[in-house]
Amino acid sequence: MSTGESKQTYTADEVKAEVRQTIGQLSELSRSDVSFDEFCQTVLTKIVKLTGGHAALLWQSSGNNDSRITHKAGRPDLNLPPENLSHAAVMNRVIEAKQPMAVSSEALSHDINPLQNGDAYLILAAPVYNRKKICCGALELLQRKDISESAQQGYLKFLARIAELFPRWHENQELSRLNQNAESISSTLDFVTEIHRSIDLDETAFAIANEARRVLASDRVSIARWNGSQCKIVAVSSQDRFDNRANVIRKLADVATSSVSIETPFWITGETDDLAPRIANRINEYMDESHCRTLAVIPLLLKPEENPEQQFKPGSRLKARKLGALIIEFFDADVKQESIAEPCKLVTEHSELALANATQHSDIILLPVWTRLGRLQKFLLRDHFTKTMTGLGVFCFILLLLAFYPKELQMRVNGVMQPQLRKNLFAQTEGIIREVYVDHGSVVKKGELLIVMENQDLDMQISQEEFQLDTIQEEIKMTNVMLARQTDLPLEDSIALGNKLTTLEKQKHNKERQLELMLKKRSLQKLYSPIDGTVVLWEARKRLEDLPVNANQYVLEIAALQGGWQLELDIPQNKIGYVSEALSHSGDHQLNTEFRVATNPNLPLEGELVRVADRAELSAATGTPHFRAVVDANVKELSGLRPGSGVTARINCGKRSLGFVWFYQVIDFFRTQVFF
Repeated sequence: MSTGESKQTYTADEVKAEVRQTIGQLSELSRSDVSFDEFCQTVLTKIVKLTGGHAALLWQSSGNNDSRITHKAGRPDLNLPPENLSHAAVMNRVIEAKQPMAVSSEALSHDINPLQNGDAYLILAAPVYNRKKICCGALELLQRKDISESAQQGYLKFLARIAELFPRWHENQELSRLNQNAESISSTLDFVTEIHRSIDLDETAFAIANEARRVLASDRVSIARWNGSQCKIVAVSSQDRFDNRANVIRKLADVATSSVSIETPFWITGETDDLAPRIANRINEYMDESHCRTLAVIPLLLKPEENPEQQFKPGSRLKARKLGALIIEFFDADVKQESIAEPCKLVTEHSELALANATQHSDIILLPVWTRLGRLQKFLLRDHFTKTMTGLGVFCFILLLLAFYPKELQMRVNGVMQPQLRKNLFAQTEGIIREVYVDHGSVVKKGELLIVMENQDLDMQISQEEFQLDTIQEEIKMTNVMLARQTDLPLEDSIALGNKLTTLEKQKHNKERQLELMLKKRSLQKLYSPIDGTVVLWEARKRLEDLPVNANQYVLEIAALQGGWQLELDIPQNKIGYVSEALSHSGDHQLNTEFRVATNPNLPLEGELVRVADRAELSAATGTPHFRAVVDANVKELSGLRPGSGVTARINCGKRSLGFVWFYQVIDFFRTQVFF
């Protein structure tokens, strides 16, 4: 094949490759969404370019041997007459025979030749079918007459292949139309389904706004509800929340009120001269605020024949019931009412019905209460009757169990484990601890020296008192010598010496008494063990050596670890009443107590609560009042007990109902905080 009058030649393989490429391109074009005119013009142009023919024509037949040229492509100097009976007859034969055909122009009886030089040419034609496989036309190629027979057959096969693309284009277009129709039907069904899915007024309004926007392909759809005197915007498409006090929403509500009040739809795409001035002002103000180019406000009215309440009401004038308004907005285009009249009518009719049902449903008094009661009744007594009866039986059984089954009421409290016999050692005087003969864990006997203290001031005072006592004794001795030697002393001097001796004797007695007290005080600087036991102060020697202490200051603790043990409990004030009541009703004034020591929680132990304090003390940890209690525990055989170990105890306070045991704290809360 050659292009025009070019002298360039191609090999057979190159020609086949070019033909295959062209057919592939046209096949892709037949599956696209191009128009029929564009498709035909492209196909004919490709044929002329590839074959180098004079022209390519598309004939379409309307039946009864009536064929005419609808599309053509070729050299610009060709003269193709619109009507040529002999030429059309050849195409009719091709269409009737449904076979490709080659005819020389010499066989045509006409005086007009499309070639300016008047040369003969060859007509190559192939039938064209529509999507229903009905021959509806012919594809024609005007080619040189001097081509070989084999070339003619090649051209005819090529035209036949090209002709097969036309039914493909028709099938693709039909499929596109079916898809569009299916989408439209699906969109309509989705709209109807969604707006009738619920009878809740708000949900219905939002469904109408969102689904109508998709069906009408608009930019925004709003729903206004009529409340008897004016409209209120209740739903805006693609907006879950909006402020009714916003300026644009208030102006839109005014426009909807104007439309519903006079039961007249508005379709505004520009001027508002044909409207009343008041209504026109409202519409213009809103359109200036929202910047929309097309505004449609359609009143939603329940017609009398669809409103049984008014249809059969005596003396009624059969007026339509006002429901609200459907507001459609387009921001970027002027949309004529006729272009979306059909979908708009469908949306309006179904919206009126859905809003009427939802409004009638919402007018029921105490609707949420009845709805929930109905759902509960249906769920319990119809859908799950057997399960409900079983559940009621189980519930009654549990109530009886809680009310009558006895269980031990146990007060759970915390405390510490201590030996029954333990003594705290206190400093009797002030001083400095110089010697500590024991340490933590040392076993001591009663009367064993433990600590030696030193008080240098006291030692100095004792020394001074001893010196003064010696001085007084020397003076007494000298006075006695003087009295013995001087027998002839005057009476006055003898009396004076006697008085002096008496005074010195008194001073001596006082000094001896003071020295005795000081020595006794110094003897108190040695601390002895008051009992047989074990030192429990941690790192006693390290903590006490060279430690200055005051009188009555705690120094050391000694406990009889091998003797009896007891629990010291802190009972909260909200539990002491139950413990005291149980203790008063106990015959031996003791309450069995179960406890576990934190150092060995796997071992359950028992004891007897024997004493409870009458006066509350403030807890150092929580600052709340609590009562001290003592529990005697027989745990001599248990090794590894440590004084001060934490204990969790449960005091048995008598039998009560199972419900009271489980919920007594809740009962106490309601008694003190709710019912009091």
